[in-house]
Amino acid sequence: MPGSRPIPPFRSFWMGGFEGADHLNGAGDRLDMVQATGHDQRLQQDYRRARLLGLRTVRESIGWRLVENAEGRFDFSRALRMAEAARREGVQILWTLMHYGVPQGLSLLDDALVPRFARFAGAAAQALAPVCPGPRFYTPINEISFLSWAAASGDTMGPAGVPPHHQTPAITDDSSISGFQIKRRLVRAALAGMAAIRAADPHARFLHVEPVLHVAPPVDQPEQLAQAERISAFQWQALDMLAGRMEPELGGHPEALDWLGLNHYHSSQWEIPSEKRLSWHLRDPRRRPLAALMDAVWHRYRRPLIIAETGHMGVGRAQWLHEVAGEALRARARGIPLGGVCLYPLLDRPDWHELSVWHRSGLWHVPNRASAAPSCLPLPRRLHKPYAKALLAWACLNDPQALAGITPDGSDSCKPGLTVLLPQPWETWPARHQTAALALAEHFVLRLIEPPRHWVGAPVIRRFTLAPHAELLVMHRPAMADTQMDASTGRGIIPGSAAVPGSSTVPSSSSSSSSSSSSSSGKDGVRDAEDGHGWQVAPDADTLAMLQQDRESLGSRRWWCWIWSCPPEGVHPGWAHALAGEGLIHHPREANTSPASALAALVRLRLPADWPPPHRPLRRHVPDGYEQEEASRLLTGATQTHGHRPPAAWLQAADTPPLDLQATQAHALRTLARQHPGWQLLVDAAPPTRLNGEADPPNLRWMGPLHPVLHATLVAAVEAALPWTLWSPLTEDLPALSALCRAALAVQDASQRCRDARRVQEAQQRLTLMVAEALRGRGIAPPANGEEINGDEINGQEISTEARSAWP
Repeated sequence: MPGSRPIPPFRSFWMGGFEGADHLNGAGDRLDMVQATGHDQRLQQDYRRARLLGLRTVRESIGWRLVENAEGRFDFSRALRMAEAARREGVQILWTLMHYGVPQGLSLLDDALVPRFARFAGAAAQALAPVCPGPRFYTPINEISFLSWAAASGDTMGPAGVPPHHQTPAITDDSSISGFQIKRRLVRAALAGMAAIRAADPHARFLHVEPVLHVAPPVDQPEQLAQAERISAFQWQALDMLAGRMEPELGGHPEALDWLGLNHYHSSQWEIPSEKRLSWHLRDPRRRPLAALMDAVWHRYRRPLIIAETGHMGVGRAQWLHEVAGEALRARARGIPLGGVCLYPLLDRPDWHELSVWHRSGLWHVPNRASAAPSCLPLPRRLHKPYAKALLAWACLNDPQALAGITPDGSDSCKPGLTVLLPQPWETWPARHQTAALALAEHFVLRLIEPPRHWVGAPVIRRFTLAPHAELLVMHRPAMADTQMDASTGRGIIPGSAAVPGSSTVPSSSSSSSSSSSSSSGKDGVRDAEDGHGWQVAPDADTLAMLQQDRESLGSRRWWCWIWSCPPEGVHPGWAHALAGEGLIHHPREANTSPASALAALVRLRLPADWPPPHRPLRRHVPDGYEQEEASRLLTGATQTHGHRPPAAWLQAADTPPLDLQATQAHALRTLARQHPGWQLLVDAAPPTRLNGEADPPNLRWMGPLHPVLHATLVAAVEAALPWTLWSPLTEDLPALSALCRAALAVQDASQRCRDARRVQEAQQRLTLMVAEALRGRGIAPPANGEEINGDEINGQEISTEARSAWP
């Protein structure tokens, strides 16, 4: 009954989807993604791999175009093999009947589609009901909204969409191919199909899958808000028609909505009229949290939900999963009956339009079929370890009892809270600092706060889940009086502040979507927080109000605070006074004053320059794995000598702003590369200004800023990785810089490399323990059970005079 909150009828909260698109693309290619990925040849193995990672519910597509032949006969042999393989592995399948494709001789513009689909749907249910244990879920038509738009807006759906003779004149002049008319026809077909399925399988359940999205106006064009809201409202049409709220003559009714599946990706939010995507990786404040989008669906339809498709490409997959997991918990905390999250796709897949291009978006890497050796067929799978590690970190969500008690803010944990003020935005923070900070989540409920960012809109605070019990807080506040807005970028500029280097993309198979640059072009109205003014500027009323609201949402937990690798003069005293009122311990609020002894080690915290450790001697890279593919791409173009790549050195850019190189430093690197043509030099910075127009030698490559996830991969791939603090001072002494690189690139004994790697790993482990012990056992740690502290006592001991003097 609508409004009820049933127990999820799924075998696991975490689910996985196998790409099943089967339409004809604009070039006339007949797509069969199940075959292209080799899934049809590895059904049981793929299900076993999914089950071992906790994915005991999967989505599969039957494929109408693939099942019905020209004579109208059905062949369900592949679907039956799927059902049998899933039964053997204890995996539940959620079936999609129509995944865009239609049989030969039929198009989405033909009213004959309705009865023919109903006949197919009934036959599918009749074939599957005897072999699939209940509950059996069917998605009649996948993404009616998207399919209607794609079919009417161009020829991407081939004959199922715009016929060739309609491409000229403009298709908008022909009402027969209106997206709205196609949507109406697909809704009729879905309703007819549901009736046929129910006749064949009276116990059938239904999952209607639609995209959930958000559209925003440009920050400098508020008059576009009404248009943005109108476009956003289009997402409700298909479900409204199915429920009989819109176009009731189609036959819709409230009971047609059983479970709702929502598809959401990083690209599901954009700006109009430019259709520029609202940057997920750059934390565009106009983006709407996924939990808020789910809340809108729940309040509109009052039906239980799952996230039916979500995922990312390239280096962003693990980070995206952590964030989606946090949003799922926030949605459940609001009372939304969210029954699961489906990672989609589980296997890398070829592009629908350029079949030779593969999207690296799966939990398993699949080599391009064209590049795979005949001996490798069927196509092998290589687990993408960062993605899998993130999934396993949230495996507890598969336990219904644990899921009921887990909270997004960590209030279900007895661990004490720790707030860390970051020196710069998270996405530009070096990987070694990110990893060390997240390691603290083993001992604390961790909240990382970036320096406030300025933008032209109203104050807003966003939360991003980085790991279990680890959240990132990003505060966007209106530009201050002394901040000027750049007319070309929409970003704020404080007079006298250093310029932030230009945008650069992350090297991945989807560089634009996985970018981690420190700035971006376009009018998003956000000023980078990297110009060194973040914590040095006094907190304003808007920021304090956001912090107060956030603090109140956390309940009675005691939170402790310190600033990562930041000198006292780097923080305005106002922050210490403000945080003191929230019960937070802060390191000295004034310059030239010493912190309490228990905090001194934390204030001086510095990570070893050679961290992260060199992974190469300790781990074997999979030859066709995703990480190796990325490293190989970074090293392409190197001059080969007798078939061997020259030794490569990665000269790492600065950890903190300014991130750009000076022209004299760049000149020194160009000279070094010319003097040593047998070396390959890689620099993770944008190409700097050239002196007198000098050209870059072929063995010098400016890679641009790298996503932190790729740091360890590149360290493992090159012969030497030299930190900025080690090589940059030597750019004025070229012989010394040359000697440094020569020593670093010299052939080392493998056993010595292993000892070095273990030494650095042990140092990092000691560092993590030191931080935890310093906070918990040296006079400032809160009780292990998270109870409040009364008066001037900590852990039952009176606070020393020295410690009290450090309190704001």
